[in-house]
Amino acid sequence: MVHRSRLVRSWQTRRYGLRFDQWGLCGQGVYGREPGTARLLLCVLSCLLALNGLAFAQEDGPPPNQDGPLAPYQVQNDWLKLSPGRVWGAASAVDIDTDGKSVSDVLQAPNGDIFVADGHDAGSNGRILKYDRSGKFLMQWGQRGSGPNDFNPPHGLAMDKEGRLYVADRGNKDVKVFDQSGKLLEDWKQFGTAAGVFVDKNDILYVADSNSTDKSNPGFHPGIRMAHVSDGKVFGYIPWPQTGTLEGVAVDDAGNIYGGFTNIPGSHRFVKN
Repeated sequence: MVHRSRLVRSWQTRRYGLRFDQWGLCGQGVYGREPGTARLLLCVLSCLLALNGLAFAQEDGPPPNQDGPLAPYQVQNDWLKLSPGRVWGAASAVDIDTDGKSVSDVLQAPNGDIFVADGHDAGSNGRILKYDRSGKFLMQWGQRGSGPNDFNPPHGLAMDKEGRLYVADRGNKDVKVFDQSGKLLEDWKQFGTAAGVFVDKNDILYVADSNSTDKSNPGFHPGIRMAHVSDGKVFGYIPWPQTGTLEGVAVDDAGNIYGGFTNIPGSHRFVKN
């Protein structure tokens, strides 16, 4: 016995003009006037076409969300007050600059070695520079590009307890992990448009996604994602729906998270609920 049912004409099946009557057979749609067996066969064919249309519609629909599980944090806006007459600025570079077009980040390892993310603006370098504690140049690796060992540009740096170097590559939308000799260990795509990185005392990686959209990076949205450095699997996500471009991230020993913003500078702290 066929159960009473009625498929309402929807966006998934509209292209086939398909409709069912109360007995589950084709009603007043394209094939509604065919008699007997022919009508039933055409109805079955219509069902197959409708399912195929549904698959295509799902492919054409919004991309699956890849932000990760929501983390239990709330934002505290303007938690830090400046002295009267002082205003927030936007820090996007430092004064170690080999091509006159800006450097994005600098990190000092526990042994004193210095790593420089050289590159930011269009046409600038895309490489990592390494110096010893005295400023003596040791080596460099990478170039502007989209390959596994390229940068576009290297926008943020962090280091874990084992001395692995994490590079936020904003243009290539990934986080690259290197040893201190420039050997690529991981190339992670699960963090969105990675603009800033930080590794806390528990070897948890925090990545600031500055400006992902469903158009520029389908499935990702601005915010902060968290993962253990051991596997890179995202276990927490703090969305950032407000104004300002989230480009930096840091974490204190109490687990409070701090966002660094350009475009609309301000001070924003994220604390657990």
